[in-house]
Amino acid sequence: MNLERLEEIETACPILTKYATQINAAFGVGDRQRLKPAIPLLVGTWRNTKTENARIRFLRFRYVTAIYPLVLESVGLVAMAAKLEIFKNTKQSMAAASQFLLANRTPIYAANVYADAYEYAYSYANANAYEYAYSYANAYANAYAYAYADMPLRKKMASVCLETLCMALEVKP
Repeated sequence: MNLERLEEIETACPILTKYATQINAAFGVGDRQRLKPAIPLLVGTWRNTKTENARIRFLRFRYVTAIYPLVLESVGLVAMAAKLEIFKNTKQSMAAASQFLLANRTPIYAANVYADAYEYAYSYANANAYEYAYSYANAYANAYAYAYADMPLRKKMASVCLETLCMALEVKP
């Protein structure tokens, strides 16, 4: 089973399929091979709108608390990264994460963190705080962060993306 076939047969959650497709496109060959065992797990994950929205929120949450902290660590903002990692997947906590990112925008930009990576993290925290659901953007954010990372960071990001995909399979509304 490959991702293209999975999209054709429509038996998998489109949110998870799009996420897997985007990270697959961004991954290097070695990391792409690590993704292969997860693809069959997507079959039969089609659910309803509530489940899809819960998965969207989860993927955005993971970007804010798992992927973006790796980006911050890579430019020496370790304490800031650690603070992001403790936020929870609730409206209140994501609202606090959004405010935290907004309050720290200047030092983040000063450390030469990619502006788009910051904007994704801030907008996802803010969106989760207010339950906005723009469904496919989360996959692009992970792929973007991976594409601009150095090799050691890419390995960490790939591991977190794969872990996130497996965790998202279990998400229920």
